[in-house]
Amino acid sequence: MKYSHILLAIAFGGSQLYIGAEARDCDTVANVDGDVPTTLELHTPEQLDSFEGCTTLNGHIVIQSDYEGDFILNDVTEFHGNISTAEDNPTALNQFEMRNLENIENIHLLGLSGNVSLPKLEVAGDVELVQTSDSGTVDLKLLSEANSLSFRGSWTNTDLSLLKTITTRAQFCGAQTCGIYGDSRIFPYILVNLPSLEETDYFMVEGAVKSVSVPKLEVAGYIESTELVYGQGLRINIEEGYDETLDFDAPSLHTLNGQLEVYGGVSSLSLGSLGKTSLSITLNARAPLDVYSTIQTARYLYLWGELNSIYLPDMDDLGYIGLAYTPKIPCNDTLYQLWLTQPSYSSDWENINSCKSYDFPQDVGVTDQSTTTTGATTTSTTTTTAAATSGTSSNSSTTGSTGEENSTGSATVSETPAPSNGTGSNSPDSTDVATQENGTPRTFSITFNSGAAPLIMAVICASLY
Repeated sequence: MKYSHILLAIAFGGSQLYIGAEARDCDTVANVDGDVPTTLELHTPEQLDSFEGCTTLNGHIVIQSDYEGDFILNDVTEFHGNISTAEDNPTALNQFEMRNLENIENIHLLGLSGNVSLPKLEVAGDVELVQTSDSGTVDLKLLSEANSLSFRGSWTNTDLSLLKTITTRAQFCGAQTCGIYGDSRIFPYILVNLPSLEETDYFMVEGAVKSVSVPKLEVAGYIESTELVYGQGLRINIEEGYDETLDFDAPSLHTLNGQLEVYGGVSSLSLGSLGKTSLSITLNARAPLDVYSTIQTARYLYLWGELNSIYLPDMDDLGYIGLAYTPKIPCNDTLYQLWLTQPSYSSDWENINSCKSYDFPQDVGVTDQSTTTTGATTTSTTTTTAAATSGTSSNSSTTGSTGEENSTGSATVSETPAPSNGTGSNSPDSTDVATQENGTPRTFSITFNSGAAPLIMAVICASLY
């Protein structure tokens, strides 16, 4: 018989089994109703001693409000059921440890005051962890898939290195308003690091969140609909009053459905892979917000709160647009296009439209050319840009040395034909923009429409040599 034990040790030397150990299926309580899952009401840590040596547990465990101490169940690898806390949460649940657990249906733990150690858990249903102390860590380094994930409270260190899919909802929140009970307190910053996450239906970060890293997130919101769909998309709501603000960047996010909401202390939003969407967008930051996105279409865009800059180079049709941002930042080409959608009958139109006196596009691609005539009384500055999305002609501004106000409004640039050079063509050489083929200077007229009579300026471009 001793030889069989030796062979057993050799056969399973690299596994978790050890000599004399057997896989044991256990029920959480004696099952008197056949296949009906049973529920253990757990009042003390000592009740867990009865599961020593059990590798599979069937049924449910509900941790009661009078429970005090750690929850340690390290022999279990499969849990066919749920582990949860009672509605009136325990106040003294410390460490939660199941170091060999690989699969479980759901975990709902409210009122934790210690760390969570599930280093071998690979697949789970719902995982809900609420921390009530000032700090806590979560070890879920092998978790690759979950139905939903909700981390609320002071989880200052979470290891979710391999998590790729969260089917329904991903929530990270450090704020009292997220269903965290107990005395009011200041939450420490939490760091959200999901290096492998690729898809979820609803992604939320709220409260005292210092940083979010989702470099591989491609999908947030599975259902594309022309109607407003709540509970899917992307929501960022950072609590105000902290020293830090959040910069959010999702460089791979190409599919975003439902809602895009940004509130509170957010200083940067970058979505560089978006295209056509049916999004409902609300941007209402309480920190000067920089916005960049390649978005083309949306259901509506509300641009409220504090805005520092916005650049939407590929926008086509963003639906209904509501502009109520502050402060009154300089207009650029993106804002100019957005303001074109607005009705001009508002009584305070002169005050709120920062693009009313827009002179020329200022987005990427601007080229400034300044020419000063020595001894003359005026200096002429011409700025040209290919409009980002409108297809409109570029505008120009002139400044005189007499101190008069700049001319504003639109400008039209046209070329005045030069006398025929005998060749029957006035076209410039492809490599010479200043002179015609016969060396004759090219003449342009610039017409400024500033509300008064048009001003015609002849600009003579001298030969380059």
